[in-house]
Amino acid sequence: MEPKSRILIVGATGYIGKYIATASIQSGHPTSILVRPQVSKHVDKVRFLVGLRKAGATIYTCFLEDREDLVRILQQVDVVICALGEDQLKLQYDLIRAVKEAGNIKKFYPSEFGMDADRICKDQSIPESPMYRDKVAIRRAIEAAGIPHTFFMANCIMGLMLASFVQMDGFPTFTPPRDKVCIYKDGDHKVMYISEEDLATYLLKSVDDPRTLNKALYVRPPGNALTMNEQVALWEEMTGSTLEKRWMSEEEVLLHINGESFHLREVWTRIYHVFYNGAMCFELAPDDIEVTALYPEVEYTSPQVYLKPYAC
Repeated sequence: MEPKSRILIVGATGYIGKYIATASIQSGHPTSILVRPQVSKHVDKVRFLVGLRKAGATIYTCFLEDREDLVRILQQVDVVICALGEDQLKLQYDLIRAVKEAGNIKKFYPSEFGMDADRICKDQSIPESPMYRDKVAIRRAIEAAGIPHTFFMANCIMGLMLASFVQMDGFPTFTPPRDKVCIYKDGDHKVMYISEEDLATYLLKSVDDPRTLNKALYVRPPGNALTMNEQVALWEEMTGSTLEKRWMSEEEVLLHINGESFHLREVWTRIYHVFYNGAMCFELAPDDIEVTALYPEVEYTSPQVYLKPYAC
């Protein structure tokens, strides 16, 4: 049996990065973590990194701008998984240049883990999303550099979008509504959900799978496709309550997109793509891969199971 690839995770102390780092160690990959020096100022991140080190991870401290040190670190690993936050996406250009110079990386995963940026940016009906524009540009830079890669689209992460019902009243709020709910458009577009743990499991399974090289991977669990109406009905059944419902028109969402601060505008843009444009309602291309079909042995978490602790 071939030894498992040595993985370097960039952004391991972030929301999704924590799950990826934990899954990497648990799956038996020699795991390294790259952090910036200022991580020492955050007690929660320090404690998490201490736990990773105890579990066997190697911790490197380096700025992505420090090309020489970064190349030296990259030459000790095989695969790079980037999980930087949306406000740090452009730092990946430094990483791409260093990966190209190192010359030994077998696969690079850019910071994606959401919807398909290429598809989103083709929609000219609303103002352009800087975040998705950056993701598209980073994809093209990876391809232009000839770097082996995998683009991993997880669609909607349960902790961020299922549990919150994407309610903007009091945003950010990551618990389900108890008395009233805002339903976007008619509530009939399907949304694909995945738990954080399952995202990391599928991602790690793809690392050494040659079928995923230079491919776009989509997480679309058949049992986890819910419309907003179905999600609300499920929650009402689980809690034995009836929510007061309000429907938000497309015009109202567009007003928010055009009038909010940068961060809120990005959130409203995502809401528009998911619930008004049906961004997940499309057929995959022949070269695209759906990971739950690729790894049918994985029992993914259902919306019912994920929401159960919130219903208590």
